[in-house]
Amino acid sequence: MKEQPLVSIIIPTYNRAHLIGETLNSVLAQTYTHWECIVVDDGSTDATDEVLSQYVEKDSRFQYHLRPKDRPKGANACRNYGFELSEGEYVNWFDSDDLMTLNHIEVKVQSIRKTNKSYVIAQSKFFNAGCKDQDYNYILKDINLHNYITQKVNWLTYDILIKSKLANLIEFNESLRSGQEFNYFAKLVSLSTDCLLVQQVLTLRRCHKQSIQGKVQSDKNLIRISQYLSHWHVFLDLKDTLESRTKLYLFRLIFQRLFYIKNFYKFFSYKLLKEVGNFFGLRKSFHLFMAYSINLLFQREGYFFTSKLRKL
Repeated sequence: MKEQPLVSIIIPTYNRAHLIGETLNSVLAQTYTHWECIVVDDGSTDATDEVLSQYVEKDSRFQYHLRPKDRPKGANACRNYGFELSEGEYVNWFDSDDLMTLNHIEVKVQSIRKTNKSYVIAQSKFFNAGCKDQDYNYILKDINLHNYITQKVNWLTYDILIKSKLANLIEFNESLRSGQEFNYFAKLVSLSTDCLLVQQVLTLRRCHKQSIQGKVQSDKNLIRISQYLSHWHVFLDLKDTLESRTKLYLFRLIFQRLFYIKNFYKFFSYKLLKEVGNFFGLRKSFHLFMAYSINLLFQREGYFFTSKLRKL
């Protein structure tokens, strides 16, 4: 390919010394060669630094950085910091326990350059025997903000290749520990739906209990907290651009998740009540707050409140 543009592959990592070598080998094996791979360590206590030093010494396209101490712990801060260090025309997010197919970057770059789209979306599948039946079911048509937020369309973090000039306009929410891709891609779709769907598996996902997703899925309360925070932050980030039907959908999910969280009152805030009042108006808000009071009185895990919301 003539005049290959630089692709920035950004990988956050934490205690993956036993896995990240396979990931970096899959990067090294790429048929597309003009890339930089920026690995940002979230404070690993294993031998991650020793593994990375071998790759940095072997190939100058690899970079290894520690998350700055003034940035919050978590993969999101690592991704944002890695992007700040990047120089590529395109950015490709990736994880430190998954694998790229040999043509992962080549197919994406060819597709985005041929069509001049703002981003391209490919597909992924599990390569672990025990997780293959959990492969994501991709339905990628009619991409718009409402369809993304209601999850009629969806994709995964490493499925995408984005023009860096578009990625410059958004960032990962560093306060979220899971569900961050929902927040990030909602913001992306709010800015642009100029994308191309690549009907090809380009990422091999590893499913294991040590992954953040694996930890979350093993704890129902963590799932509810993750979903609540993810949807609440999307509302806060995009409330001025959301359609009324999308706001209503988000409010329903926010409260349905909220009241099934253990000690949910720790997450309830005046700001949330204020946004409810602004959206529903005085009369409807009064009825909702009465339902909320009944819920607290009878400790029915949000039954009265969420049933009231479903009728709106």
